[in-house]
Amino acid sequence: MVRTVHAIPQGTTVPSDRTDLELSIAGIEHRLTMGTWLGTYCDGLKIGGAGTSPAMITRSGQEEFSVNAAAGSVARLWDMSGRTPSDKGLYYVGLRADFRGR
Repeated sequence: MVRTVHAIPQGTTVPSDRTDLELSIAGIEHRLTMGTWLGTYCDGLKIGGAGTSPAMITRSGQEEFSVNAAAGSVARLWDMSGRTPSDKGLYYVGLRADFRGR
């Protein structure tokens, strides 16, 4: 079940069952997936994160959140350009993204 980040109590950090990043590599659409939730997207595609690390979500304020994957975390890369996603394997990653509402 997809839940809103607003359900996370302020001052709490929780593991994310699924974190996806959409990116372009040489003009080709890809998706980097972390977490083991295997769900069907609105477009009917089933792509999973088997063997990956969960990213962590921290809610630090009413409208302040961060997503963090420590250096050395593992993500799965998918080539989304074809009719069926193509699994490009596991990669080490590290990332942090901060979000603030208005």
